[in-house]
Amino acid sequence: MKGFTQEHEEVLAKHASLYESLTTAGFMRNIEQPIFIELQKVYHEALYVQHFSSWCPSCIADMVSQLYRSYHAWKDKQPPASEPIDLEKKTTTPSPLKKRN
Repeated sequence: MKGFTQEHEEVLAKHASLYESLTTAGFMRNIEQPIFIELQKVYHEALYVQHFSSWCPSCIADMVSQLYRSYHAWKDKQPPASEPIDLEKKTTTPSPLKKRN
């Protein structure tokens, strides 16, 4: 597995309802071609898997399931994001200047 980019995360967040339906209800509606193409692109780029049948509904469901399970496993392994530094609140004390002779 290569990993997921910010763009991949945005695509997965946008279509998370497909995975939720698949895991909670046990089925997934037919997905429209543009959505399928987006998910397929993430699947190929992040997991580097090139072979599956796009004509088989259960194969597409397997792709979606594998994609989201892999994403969640990858996300769990990522280090926690550090809190951003607020430069406005950061105070520094000026260092004393030495006099030149």
